[in-house]
Order: sequence, then C-alpha cells, then structure tokens
Amino acid sequence: MRAGLLSPLAGIVFAGLPALAMSAPSRFDVTAFGQFRGNVAADTALVQRAIDACAGAGGGSVIVPGGTKVTVGSIRLRSHVALHLERGAVLQASPRHEDFGITLPYPVTTHPGEAARPDQFPARLVR
Repeated sequence: MRAGLLSPLAGIVFAGLPALAMSAPSRFDVTAFGQFRGNVAADTALVQRAIDACAGAGGGSVIVPGGTKVTVGSIRLRSHVALHLERGAVLQASPRHEDFGITLPYPVTTHPGEAARPDQFPARLVR
C-alpha cells in the first residue's frame, strides 16, 4: 500500500528533472571571440567579450583552451560566470601597471566625514 502511494508522488516530484537536465550550462570558448595577438589591450578585450557574452546568456563557463597563453590587464568577472583554464592554458597578468584600471567602490578618505579628492591618489591611479 505504501509503495503504491509513493509512486504517483514520485512521478510528480521528478517530472521536472528532464527539463533541468536539458538546460546544460553554456560554454564560451574565448578563441571563438577572436585570435590572441600578443597585444595586452586587445587580448584583454577579447577575454572580456567572452565573459560578457556568458553573463548575458545567463551564466556558464568561459573556457581558455589548452595550449593558449594570454596576457591580460583588468578583466571584470560577472555573477554566474566561471573562468576555466584547460590543462596547458596560461592566463597571466600584465607586468605593466598601466594595463590595469582601478575601480574604487567607496570614496577613500584620510579623515572620517571628509570626501576624497583626486589629488589624494598617486598619479598612476588617476586617469
């Protein structure tokens, strides 16, 4: 009797699972967005386009294929996006400070209640 009762309930509970299994996470190969040329600004933009496309599709994985070596500046990861490097892939940061933009989420001050001024930052951080 108990087994007969659970069978219809199991059918109702698990009825939605095939739909979940069919919606696999999206995969975005960075090489589909262009070719890496050794130019830090262009290569950074290429990786960022892949990340933005993945986020725009609702999330998934951005894949850097094995054997790829790329140097980038600032990239902004997004919610629901995983950056995956396959075996043999290298993603390295540029050694030049100029290749990185600084985003300060909150005003930086030296005294409580005082607003930050651009002249308080080192020149290399102000663009």
